[in-house]
Amino acid sequence: MVRQALGQVGAVFGNHLIGNTFFAAVSGCPRDHIFNYVKFLDDRAFRTNLELTDRIPVNCLVSGSTDRHGTRFAVKHSVVYINRSVATNGTLIHELLHALSHNDWYLWAAFKPGGLNEALTEYFTRKVVKKATDATFMVDRTGTYDNELAALLRMKEATKQATALPVGRIGRKQAQLPAPTPVKLGDDLRIAYFRGQISQSLNQAVMYYQLR
Repeated sequence: MVRQALGQVGAVFGNHLIGNTFFAAVSGCPRDHIFNYVKFLDDRAFRTNLELTDRIPVNCLVSGSTDRHGTRFAVKHSVVYINRSVATNGTLIHELLHALSHNDWYLWAAFKPGGLNEALTEYFTRKVVKKATDATFMVDRTGTYDNELAALLRMKEATKQATALPVGRIGRKQAQLPAPTPVKLGDDLRIAYFRGQISQSLNQAVMYYQLR
């Protein structure tokens, strides 16, 4: 299932995963070594492992978590934990995307308005789910990070509209200037997330990311 999920992600974002160490490691390792990268646990073991037992009420279910490179137990690489008591195949896609994201993106997003990292991860998750060629990954993600996703979409639209406006006037020469080209953040977001390269446009766009 893990390799099938990676295949679905690769079909959509393959060009951005060239040289991705997590993708290469999981795709190439023996089947009985995949547990080093992706662990499926029952609810109690999942909570105990991630130290959630006393912090999250029992009736509040967490379906997955990704331990970033260099944190807690992931000393050499990211590790994905899936709560198989409540997770869906969409959870697996979402958490694998976290593990595949570049550490520079993760650190940059950590100091930006709340939920930006989850918003983009869910945005990409829904792209994979929508284009899935395997029916087991065609799952409904409604209700998962809806507020964060809505904020991301508003940010993209606000950036597009703002950059379509004329910046100033230069008398008669204004009419000779080419019309401004609206900035679309699609490529900027993919390059930032998978390669860790943050564009100037994306840095400026973050001011429009607001949860409400």
